[in-house]
Amino acid sequence: MSENQRTNANTNDFGVFRILALGAAVCIATVHFTQPFLNVIAEAFNLTKSAVGWVPTTTLCGYACGIFFLTPLGDIFSIRKLILAKLSVLALTLLIASALQSFPLFLFLTFIIGLCASSVQDFVPIAAHLAPESRRGQMVGFVLTGMLLGSLLSRAVAGFITDLSNWRTTFIVYGLSVAAVAVFGARFIPNLKPTSQAKPLEIYKAMFAWCKNRPQILWLSTRHGLTGFCYSSFWVSLVFVMKEQPFNLSTSQVGYMAVPAVLGALLGSWFGKKADYYGPRSNTFIATLAILVASLSMYFFRENIFQMIVYGILVVLGYQISLVTSQFEILGVDPKARSQLNAILITIQFLFFSMGSYLSVTVYNRFGANGVALLCSVAAAISLLMAFLSPQLIQKKSLKSV
Repeated sequence: MSENQRTNANTNDFGVFRILALGAAVCIATVHFTQPFLNVIAEAFNLTKSAVGWVPTTTLCGYACGIFFLTPLGDIFSIRKLILAKLSVLALTLLIASALQSFPLFLFLTFIIGLCASSVQDFVPIAAHLAPESRRGQMVGFVLTGMLLGSLLSRAVAGFITDLSNWRTTFIVYGLSVAAVAVFGARFIPNLKPTSQAKPLEIYKAMFAWCKNRPQILWLSTRHGLTGFCYSSFWVSLVFVMKEQPFNLSTSQVGYMAVPAVLGALLGSWFGKKADYYGPRSNTFIATLAILVASLSMYFFRENIFQMIVYGILVVLGYQISLVTSQFEILGVDPKARSQLNAILITIQFLFFSMGSYLSVTVYNRFGANGVALLCSVAAAISLLMAFLSPQLIQKKSLKSV
């Protein structure tokens, strides 16, 4: 079977979307999997809490750079080759990082890990391209649900492996998992034709032009970025909160706390489908309110683990709704520039992720869990205000017509 025939065969059934979701899950896992055992890394390299907080921050910064500089290249190069190249480097970097004794070099490699893990966002434009227009929100939501499941479950798996063996083994396992996805992807990822003949520099200029000429894009991205700020702040600080009184959880137990939050992620496709029919505006209110309620509740009620699990579910639910809805809106602006538009949204999101990661550790060291709860409450309140004032990129009337 020729390459084109194989691509056509794959894109005609739902199987290709399952593959895209799986690839997204494994790739995003490498961005977040260190969070449950940050304290273990701190002990291994003899670091303070503030110093080890740079590990997730640097990874997220690398991811943001990868989204901005590498993801838009999917419009002008073979997106399949781009994905496979990044997956190969990602797998190798994880394996090398597992053997390092120098923290500065280790920190540099965490940046490379984030940079190459940006391949996860290459799967989203493929899903948007392959899906029928009437089901675009649902299929994008399905792939994004796989991504968020990978993000959450990676914490549980990483915590279990680290408790069972050590953190270096965890890096090896994740490196081998990425290598397996690369082998699998070489066979099944569709080989789509580039949608543009522009040069890379022209692509970057076009992205700035989008931001200049359509300020709604920056508004939407910032509004969603604030929900990402809360998501990152909650999960990064959680490892320190749950290891102290009154919880005293182990590394694996902290990771397992992300498992119930899968409930929030599983609603992603449903909200994507809802956006297809009713428009995205109501989704943004639900998303920001869920996070605001969770953040304020965490400030006043934090006596047992069940409360923290509920807060985790609400934070994930709010973030997932916001992500699916925001990508639904932004990917519908111009089908020929989906990689560029997606890059703008996710770059800004992960810049907020990075800020949330760094500030949550800093605030926790000074003000404890209450400080983190207030930090998230303020960010969620601003996002809610922006949701009320948000200009829509896609009108509800046009959604019902597709």
